[in-house]
Amino acid sequence: MHTCIFFVLFCAIVCCVRLAASSPVNDTLQPRAAPVKRKFTRYVALGDSYSAGPGWETGSAVSSIGPLGEDCYRRHGAWPIQLKNSIGQDWDFQFSACSGLNTTEIRNEQILARNSQYGKPDLVSLTSGGNDGDSFAKVVLDCNSHLVGNCGNAIDNAHALAYDPEMANNIDATVIAAAKTNPVPGRVIMLVGYPRLYNQDTVFGFHMHCWLMRFRRRQINALVTQINTVLAAVAARHSHASGYTVIFVDPNIHAPGDLSFDGHRFCEKRSEGLWFQDRVNRSPKDTEDFWIGLFHPDLNGHAAIAQAAQNGLAALPA
Repeated sequence: MHTCIFFVLFCAIVCCVRLAASSPVNDTLQPRAAPVKRKFTRYVALGDSYSAGPGWETGSAVSSIGPLGEDCYRRHGAWPIQLKNSIGQDWDFQFSACSGLNTTEIRNEQILARNSQYGKPDLVSLTSGGNDGDSFAKVVLDCNSHLVGNCGNAIDNAHALAYDPEMANNIDATVIAAAKTNPVPGRVIMLVGYPRLYNQDTVFGFHMHCWLMRFRRRQINALVTQINTVLAAVAARHSHASGYTVIFVDPNIHAPGDLSFDGHRFCEKRSEGLWFQDRVNRSPKDTEDFWIGLFHPDLNGHAAIAQAAQNGLAALPA
């Protein structure tokens, strides 16, 4: 799952990359959200590409070359940076999310192997699960490429994985590592889910990545929902934890007036307003990462995730 050429061309999450060292960053959009009452002093953003923000539509690149030359494809428009700037607290920030990592790699290579770089963060955010086994990334590849794979088989395998208790246990072990490595009282671990990709009810859409029939789109959306259900269940396991708090944020759930992915997914009735990156309207001069970030949120999509994350933190007591 790490080194297939078609993952460079069509992947949703995996970008044929591995872990990189963390990098300080600044600047971005500032989504409107509820004020956060709790004061944080140090924030570390971990996870896969849905935190790293790869792609040409998520702002300028962040220096993200790892010790082995891997590129994590971090961008200044990624939601952790938008969240950090929107909250506006005077805190230290480490942006260590890396495209292509699965849950075990996040735990072993981001948390355990590099804990000395992070100090004692009191806020840790995490996206995890989309790259595990033949999961979400494999489905997006096989279902949107006529060159490789079998969409039905990929969906069946991914659903089996998402319902396997081992996936939840693996994510849970990563949450425990994030909570108890260099512990600090009151640490908050924020698990952030994945946005659904498709309008599953339209017959046809205006985007080039909308050749899937409705029942396939529904299956893929259901897979995203199940992964998010796993993440929510893992957070619930820690509801009575001592010394730390685990919360789950679902970017598909929003309050009235909030930014919403509704109306901005693939296969919408109109061609404008897509909040995911596709490969059209590409500047000819931007060729280095032409395919990187495909099927990932664009800048607006990351703003919506940042707003959902801030609302989740705003619900915590001071």
